[in-house]
Amino acid sequence: MFSRRALRATSSVAGRLSASKNTASLPRYLATAAAPVTSADSGHKVVVVGAGTAGLAISHQLLRTGQFSPDDIAIVDPAEWHHYQPGWTLFYNNGVGSFSPESNSLTLQDGRTLSYDQLVVASGVSVDFGSVKGLPEALANPDALVSSIYGYDSCDKVFPSVQKLQKGAAIFTQPAGVIKCAGAPQKVMWLALDHWKQVGLYDPSNPASSAIKISFASGLGGMFAVPKYAAALEALRQERNVEGLFLHDLVAIDGNTATFARPDGQDQVKKHFDFLHVTPKMGPHAFIKNSSLANGAGYVDVDDGTTQHKKFPNVWSAGDVSSLPTSKTAAAITAEAPVLVRNLLQTTEGKAPDAVYDGYTSCPLTTEYGKVLLAEFKYGGQPKETFGDLIGFDQAVPRRAFYHLKKDFFPWVYFNNMVNGTWDNARISPDLSALGFITVPDWQELALTGRHLYVCIVAMHKAIQRAPQAFVDSVKSPSHPMAKNDPGALNLAMLHHHQASAAHSMQGQIEKVTAAEPDPRIIGNLALFLSVNIMESAYGKWHAHLQGAKALIDFWRHTDLNLPESCGFGYFNLVMADIYSTTTSPSNHLSPSTVSYHSTYLDEIDRLQIFSFDSFTPVPKEMIITAISVNIHRARATNDTLEICEGIETSASGILEYARAFSPAIWAVEAMAALAETNPSPTPNSLRDVNNLDSWTALAQSFQSATVLYLIWSIPPDERVGGTEVGTWAAARSWAYATLTTAIHDLFERRQKKGSHYKFILWSMLMAGLEAIVLSDHAELVFLCSNLRTLTVDLGVSAMHEAADLLEKTWTRFENREMELELHHHWDEIFADAPLFLM
Repeated sequence: MFSRRALRATSSVAGRLSASKNTASLPRYLATAAAPVTSADSGHKVVVVGAGTAGLAISHQLLRTGQFSPDDIAIVDPAEWHHYQPGWTLFYNNGVGSFSPESNSLTLQDGRTLSYDQLVVASGVSVDFGSVKGLPEALANPDALVSSIYGYDSCDKVFPSVQKLQKGAAIFTQPAGVIKCAGAPQKVMWLALDHWKQVGLYDPSNPASSAIKISFASGLGGMFAVPKYAAALEALRQERNVEGLFLHDLVAIDGNTATFARPDGQDQVKKHFDFLHVTPKMGPHAFIKNSSLANGAGYVDVDDGTTQHKKFPNVWSAGDVSSLPTSKTAAAITAEAPVLVRNLLQTTEGKAPDAVYDGYTSCPLTTEYGKVLLAEFKYGGQPKETFGDLIGFDQAVPRRAFYHLKKDFFPWVYFNNMVNGTWDNARISPDLSALGFITVPDWQELALTGRHLYVCIVAMHKAIQRAPQAFVDSVKSPSHPMAKNDPGALNLAMLHHHQASAAHSMQGQIEKVTAAEPDPRIIGNLALFLSVNIMESAYGKWHAHLQGAKALIDFWRHTDLNLPESCGFGYFNLVMADIYSTTTSPSNHLSPSTVSYHSTYLDEIDRLQIFSFDSFTPVPKEMIITAISVNIHRARATNDTLEICEGIETSASGILEYARAFSPAIWAVEAMAALAETNPSPTPNSLRDVNNLDSWTALAQSFQSATVLYLIWSIPPDERVGGTEVGTWAAARSWAYATLTTAIHDLFERRQKKGSHYKFILWSMLMAGLEAIVLSDHAELVFLCSNLRTLTVDLGVSAMHEAADLLEKTWTRFENREMELELHHHWDEIFADAPLFLM
């Protein structure tokens, strides 16, 4: 729950360790050191004070520009222990005694003097445990349930203290003033609350009867500084009945009594506690505060936009020690560092700084086990949300997907990219914003390896937005999935569940790419990518995306480019998605104008001759209309729809043939659902006639049949045609579930490792897991989870993010707390063993 991860970096060890398949058994986060410099090495082009997150990121980014040799850059840091620390340039294992910016030099604590052309100050802040009287003694007392995540020697005491508390008052504090990661004090509280809730010691709905009472005591006036997230967190506090003690600043601890200062000289407040988590005050180190580099508050006085010192133009600062008026987080450094590096390079070439930092920062707030509220904002407390802009997520809503970003991805990307200096490329644009510094090559590598879907999406979006020609060039590589007329390869590169996010971003960028006059084949594959994404988004009823799709279709129609067949295939998917979305809209009605538009789509399908892949036999237009008609019929038949499907027989065998030919098993599902609805008395046997075990196996080979089970049980009763009784559908659903689990068990027994059925088994098991929640089938759930653990070792963690999203939706819908806890248990085991982001 709360842990510390670091290795000791000793000056006697020279060289570099790298994480690879051969070092998989090593701890995930490595600390390394280079040989210490000699007294003769006293002059450097750049001196970086501080070897924390900001110092390492900036020094490595500078080194990777190719404008400096390793001897040009020196890092000064007195710490013996370094956390999350993968590499070094020249290392002075010493502290700074004083700065002399007038003479471009600094003096170390051992008396040595270093000269510099450019100075970067990234020394971080000091955590002052002595700012609270009695706190150091309480932390050192093993019997006192007083702890803090802000100290290496005290963080391991936090969770044992949480576990020891069986009753009484638990207080979590946050001081007035600036601290590292302003959300961390309440992250600890929410995790502790969830633990106490799970073990039966705290009931948010009835705190009076609970063994533990929880209070949040903050020297600030509210839960958070940004209004949007403050409102969400305040609502959460009230919902969970946590006492809010605002403008209460902890100043002393005496036994089990905490003393809080009140503003404006009001009387101090004393509170009894049985458990106390303390966030101490923090501030700049004395050697910064007492120097000519500092402002009145003691921080390095730099310009809010350029990170350049206001008085000394060859002095720069980023990270916690800087005066930049934003929340002090590692996420802020990811945006600050590339701005600083670019502007430093500009000045070395005699140019004015032109990159501007907008205050971007992020705070992933853990609100319970498995869920995170992802706060992202810039100067002025204005939200700047990555996923809010891309896919319409409200990031003030805690989500499991964000939890895995925090728990699994952020540590990985920190070690592999951030402090290595590879999470940036200043050539993209001086306007560097959240995640915008991921480069075109980074996007290509990430897409090919599938290491993390979210980064792929955001990187691709930013790369197109900032450098369309560079993006086009990057996808011309023969090995790139988007340079092939191969929808399958594309789907492997970008997993289908989150493709909708990229669709929304790309629809406004296509014209920019075409303006660069690339190979028409590239245009076609971009179109395919977008269309497949929109097809997937339609099943989530993302109607706004389809409006963009219609506009894009019109753009293609009036373009003279000779679009490839793959574009046509994507075009067909757009038709299907649009009709699906239209017919499942609240109106459930197709207007004559919409029918006319769909007819135009069908004409375009003929013109593009999309059904001519070598591996597929041509399918008659009538079969396409059959699929459309089945889909329309399932939603609600109207007179208007007959203009499209008149004279076409809804044939289950025809749809199954269509599904086998083109692999979109979704349409076979629609046929089965439609036939069941139109049957006067649908029964498990009637479904069995359409979809027997052999059909399940055939659809399994498409790798998409997991959607079958989902659709069968997820269609609300009031959306079904003919007033089909819920009880009958429940029986049909139960049969489908039994059929699927039988197929899973059979395939799992007969599988060949990484054979054709392997991925199907994974996805089907995920869907069966969802159904197990609904049916409260504990035994089957345990079987599925235990075997998921085996499958993910080979298939990678990206698939698990898909499953987590689906499971989260199910938990929310059915509120099966017992099954949720069961799945949490198995899920944590799966993630603990699975290799990170290795598709």
